[in-house]
Amino acid sequence: MNFWVNTKQVIFLQINPALLLTLVFLYLFPSAIAAQSIREKNRLKEPGTIIIGDDINYPPYSFVNAQGEPAGFNIDIARAVAKEMGLNVVIVQDRWELIREALENGEIDAISGLFYTPQRAEIYGFSSRHSVSNGDIFINKKNSLGALKNLKGKEVVAQTADVYAEYLLQLDLDIKIIEVGTVKEALMLVDKGIYDYAVVLKLPGLYSISENNLQHVKPAGINFLPKDYCMAVKKENEDLLYTLNLGLHILKASEQYKAIHDKWLGVYEQKSFKDFLKENNWILILVGSIILSLVSISVMLKFLVSKRTRELQQVNLNLQRSNEEIGLKNLQLAESQSELELQLEKIQKQGDIIRFKQNFLANMSHEIRTPLTGVIGIIDILEKTKLSTEQADYISMLRLSGENLREIINQVLDYSKIEAGKLKLKKTDFELTELEKHAYTIFQSIAKDSISFESTIDPSIPARIIADKNRLMQIISNLISNAIKFTAQGKIRFSAQNQTQSTNPDEIVIKISISDTGLGIEERKLKELFKPFAQIHQSDYREYEGTGLGLSICSELVHIHGGEIGVDSKYGSGSTFWFTFKTEMAPASQPVSQQINNQQLEKLKNLRILLVEDKIINQKVMKLLLCSFGHTLELAENGAIALERYQPGKFDMILMDIQMPVMDGITATRKLREMHPEMPPIIGLSANAFEGDREKYMDMGLDEYLTKPLKKEDFAEVINRIMPAFLPS
Repeated sequence: MNFWVNTKQVIFLQINPALLLTLVFLYLFPSAIAAQSIREKNRLKEPGTIIIGDDINYPPYSFVNAQGEPAGFNIDIARAVAKEMGLNVVIVQDRWELIREALENGEIDAISGLFYTPQRAEIYGFSSRHSVSNGDIFINKKNSLGALKNLKGKEVVAQTADVYAEYLLQLDLDIKIIEVGTVKEALMLVDKGIYDYAVVLKLPGLYSISENNLQHVKPAGINFLPKDYCMAVKKENEDLLYTLNLGLHILKASEQYKAIHDKWLGVYEQKSFKDFLKENNWILILVGSIILSLVSISVMLKFLVSKRTRELQQVNLNLQRSNEEIGLKNLQLAESQSELELQLEKIQKQGDIIRFKQNFLANMSHEIRTPLTGVIGIIDILEKTKLSTEQADYISMLRLSGENLREIINQVLDYSKIEAGKLKLKKTDFELTELEKHAYTIFQSIAKDSISFESTIDPSIPARIIADKNRLMQIISNLISNAIKFTAQGKIRFSAQNQTQSTNPDEIVIKISISDTGLGIEERKLKELFKPFAQIHQSDYREYEGTGLGLSICSELVHIHGGEIGVDSKYGSGSTFWFTFKTEMAPASQPVSQQINNQQLEKLKNLRILLVEDKIINQKVMKLLLCSFGHTLELAENGAIALERYQPGKFDMILMDIQMPVMDGITATRKLREMHPEMPPIIGLSANAFEGDREKYMDMGLDEYLTKPLKKEDFAEVINRIMPAFLPS
């Protein structure tokens, strides 16, 4: 049948009785209002050709078949509507976003399938719907979802310009949409496990799973946002819109629409209960079986009632026995009370055990650090001598072993402080770039040539902040060292980001991230990573040494700073360890500079030092080390001898060991200050390295305090910091 409408009259060609009845029906009932309106308003154009566009890859609605021709539900509907209205139609297919642009630019006349939304209705004119469908979230079969709210903060794959992707972005869920060209591409990414979620129209999703044999993806069954699927024209093209509407009404009044619908969509839509019964007549057999089962159940219930009566009688007897048992339980409770009192006594003893452990660790630390002072000191001295290449390698290995031993001691002490709740932050103001420089220094000291270093700092972070710089550097050192351990080649990246969200204007939250391109971590090991003594690789052979305390200590230090610590890793693809800490902007202040004249500067290079130390090996090491710097040294074996050998004006500095026989360093310091009103700086030396030791000894009269084994960098820093105040100007 062909017909068209012009400004004068409506002409029907090749009309048949069935069509006549159909048109009369449309005229008498509301579904035919559009045709009557067109005839009254004479708004249709002369017969001609229209261009209808659609997505090139959106099966079963619109796609290119094996013969290279347009196919699908939308295509058949468009052709059928055009045929009914006597129009020639040209089908154009391209990427979805380009088809929509073509309609908006007037390059095509209509789109055969577009979901209606109020926002789109401001741009397009929509026909009456030719189908209704809803969106769904397609997931990997190993996952589950439950509700849309569970997508909060997730990445979701979607076809470009998809209405359901637009809907998800309107939700307050912080969802990130990953755009791809087709539904097939979206589902294949989920099927392969590259992404966990894809938002797709339900029917194209089911079609794509079936046609592409996707084994690992399924719909979550959420079925949200049902939408009318319509033909669409430009907003001002109302004549064509009326024509398309009329064609759709004619199709729906005949069997053509149902045939097209069932051909493309029927196999994927959920069937009605009536259809289900037609296709599954065995349901009647099942109903009969259920009725028979109900009769059997009725008989069974009578039996169960009788049985239950007997059981209740038994229960009554059991209650009587239970009363007797309750009396016995009361006696047992009395015994339990006694056991609880014993447990309380044990808990009280735990405090004594913890204190004993603290003292034990302090003593062991002191005893280990004392000989380690000699070892590291001799290494420093040997490095200054003329060495062959082989000897230099040996010295390098000795230094690395010594530094590792010192780090192990420090980690054990830190963990002990944390366990006892004695670790306190020492906040100072400093520049954030110092953390970046420290990270690069650690990287340079241990990284291989095959690894590069990158860093970025958020410019919105204040230049100077207030926090415990040394503890933050400790965390960064641990994370940088771990990253280098597990990265054979690639890069290490340091970044600092401003993540302040607090309403408190004085509080700043900074996130530090250390990323690497190394081995990555298996998912099952991530939860255990920050527990004490946990290590990424555990086996009889350990390529990567460590106590297993580093990350645990980092976690505690981060929590003391009011932050969080975590890791993002995929095995085989590298890791990103990150932590946050709360800080505040340091107040503006003028830096205090100490002017040192040339005479003072020369004096700092040739100090006269009185070393008070009882251990012979430490005496030799300190003498060799300090003399190699250009200083002169005189020894005193204990505090009493130091009182005898000290003379005013003879020494520029005193290095005082704390624990010595005859007279300890604190007593000697106090007596020296009583005997001589003017004293050079007295710097304490000890292997005691617990939290608060430095402050405790300085409160007892020392000007500064250094822990053993002595690092030449620490000694140089102390000299440059405190000596200018004691030198004559």
